[in-house]
Amino acid sequence: MQLLPGTARQLAKVENVAFSAAGALFDPDLNIRLGTRYLSNMADRYDGSPWLASAAYNAGPDPVGRWLAARDTLEPDFFIETIPYKETRDYVARVLAFSVIYDWRLHGSALPLVSRLPRIGQAYSPPGADTPRKSAMCPATLASAAAIAAPADTARNKAGSEPVVRSP
Repeated sequence: MQLLPGTARQLAKVENVAFSAAGALFDPDLNIRLGTRYLSNMADRYDGSPWLASAAYNAGPDPVGRWLAARDTLEPDFFIETIPYKETRDYVARVLAFSVIYDWRLHGSALPLVSRLPRIGQAYSPPGADTPRKSAMCPATLASAAAIAAPADTARNKAGSEPVVRSP
């Protein structure tokens, strides 16, 4: 997980965990414990909002606080696209995209991305087991299924250069 040594030191003190130096973050147990605590702190700070917590986790709460002060009336999608730090803007977009992909992989359907974007100041409620999801089919899966269902006839045409595709 991504932790600066100073942040890790503060979290270790609160968690009552030994932390000697930056190299200690290479211990997976310590890194995950402190990293998940930090992410949880960011989620608590921003009413559980996945996109704001992700932005603060990546850039830190101080820059996010400045951005909120300047643009707190923007819709979440516009806010994300105007994050001044390219790394953070891309990070938040990837986190959100993968949240939909993992949801789909786990359930065979997914909540729409917009359901993960509460407005600034609006508390986020995680979806329940009974929350309706949208069914989705991966385009690569569709292409594979189509190729299996209708294999191409690879016989060559008279010139011998182009494959001839015949439908069944």
